[in-house]
Amino acid sequence: MFEDKVIINGDHDGDAYIVALDRKTGKTVWKVARKNRIRSHCTPLIRKLYGKVQMIVAGSHSIVSYDPQDGSRHWYTVGPKGRAVASPVCASGLFFVSAAYPSKEMLAIRPDGHGDVTKTHIAWRNHQSAPYVPSPIAVGDYFLAVSDNGIASCFDAATGKRHWRERIGKGHSAAPVTAGGLTYFVSDAGVTRVVRVGTHFELIADNTIGERCYASPAISRGQIFLRSEKHLFCIGKDSK
Repeated sequence: MFEDKVIINGDHDGDAYIVALDRKTGKTVWKVARKNRIRSHCTPLIRKLYGKVQMIVAGSHSIVSYDPQDGSRHWYTVGPKGRAVASPVCASGLFFVSAAYPSKEMLAIRPDGHGDVTKTHIAWRNHQSAPYVPSPIAVGDYFLAVSDNGIASCFDAATGKRHWRERIGKGHSAAPVTAGGLTYFVSDAGVTRVVRVGTHFELIADNTIGERCYASPAISRGQIFLRSEKHLFCIGKDSK
């Protein structure tokens, strides 16, 4: 959603596109074709930076910043190649994108460019343990991610310096979430590992719900919600 528009990423193997629909009537407000026809599942991220509203979309062998008002393009990168599933995040004036099939890399992009910024505005890259499905998160000055095979990493958001890299389990599909200076990583096996955000790895808790879990958790009013294969769990202090 952006103002009065519903924006849909239609990246697929056919006539790929991004379209904005009027949220009341469903009529097309604008529609732009995607150059490369390849399926991706990235949810666009909209932020106002450097005096303009930017909508970041990863996929179609590129990362593109669009104006969500009319679909015009601010800037783009050539690559990374392949599909994008994880959603972008924003911190320290940078956009972070992970594209791990088949390119396997994380990128931080300065969003003040125009046209092709591939050689001029990529602040840093990392090719180790890039997530394909789980979206990364930004927490203050830190950028955190967990790979699909369970390796978590923490970076300095501005410089890309890696503070730590630790195995926290096996398969991961859920995106990590954060609250109160802690990050919650939920594995496919239903194990939640709670890590304190900082320059050193510190495991605070290790809990299991006993069921497979692929959905990203949600946090609200001091409670964490987990959707497993069979149940919806609400974990927190008793409100009574």
